[in-house]
Amino acid sequence: MIKFSKTLKINKPWGGEKIVFRKNSSLIKGILKIITIKKGKACSLQYHNKKIENICIISGNAYLYYFDMKTNKKMVTKPKERIQKIIDKKLLRRKIKKDDNFFIKNKIIHKIEALSDLTFIEISSNHLKDVVRINDVYGRS
Repeated sequence: MIKFSKTLKINKPWGGEKIVFRKNSSLIKGILKIITIKKGKACSLQYHNKKIENICIISGNAYLYYFDMKTNKKMVTKPKERIQKIIDKKLLRRKIKKDDNFFIKNKIIHKIEALSDLTFIEISSNHLKDVVRINDVYGRS
């Protein structure tokens, strides 16, 4: 049997997402997205309580921002109003490029900023609305 379905497109202030596959059955649970971030734009500094994700860069270059594990643990437990000083001092940065592949565990604070138009595949657990934004330049909460 072959089953066809529509790709769900979601516009974001930094680019967009296409949900290519979403399944929540006893055999398969997960989501596959194709995500684009426009040059000079970034997603929010965020973490997920339950969601885990694996990312593979298809094209472009970007910075992945994150914290060392000790700082990350402190950040997840502090109120948003008290963390700007920690963000400014402790945020780490790694350049990511085509064919880079990395795993982001739940409760790991992260952000991706595109240095050029960026496209990547995200395979994640089935938790679409699980996002805690710490810092968002687009005013989303």
